[in-house]
Amino acid sequence: MIAHLALHLAVRNHALAASGMPALIAYENVPATPTARTPYVAEEYLPGGMNAITIGSGGTLRVTPTYVLRCYGVPGVDIAPLRTLTDTLLAHFKPGTSWVVDGATLRVRHDVAPSPSPLTVTDDGWAVITLSVPLEYHAPNT
Repeated sequence: MIAHLALHLAVRNHALAASGMPALIAYENVPATPTARTPYVAEEYLPGGMNAITIGSGGTLRVTPTYVLRCYGVPGVDIAPLRTLTDTLLAHFKPGTSWVVDGATLRVRHDVAPSPSPLTVTDDGWAVITLSVPLEYHAPNT
């Protein structure tokens, strides 16, 4: 059984340790009210797929979740603060970065590295860049 909550919390705690994170972070499934013209970050954990690397009891499962950070900034002003934040997060989630979770290793994938989206403007007037962090977790098949 894969403990996705433990994986989510491990990667969230790593994100929170990044320098330059805004004061408001909209955690998945927790109501948050952004203040107009004040940057914030929203997170989402996507459980992803799973496959067996080795077969049978005692084998190994490979799980490929994705951690998503949406960085919101003020539209119509200098893009530098928003790009600086996403660049900082990219550096913080370098391919190969790893954590031990429940006795196994969760790592940022190196075959598909983290990447930011182009800047877009939402219907409610926020400039946003979405950072997707592909992860990999190898766990015992119990």
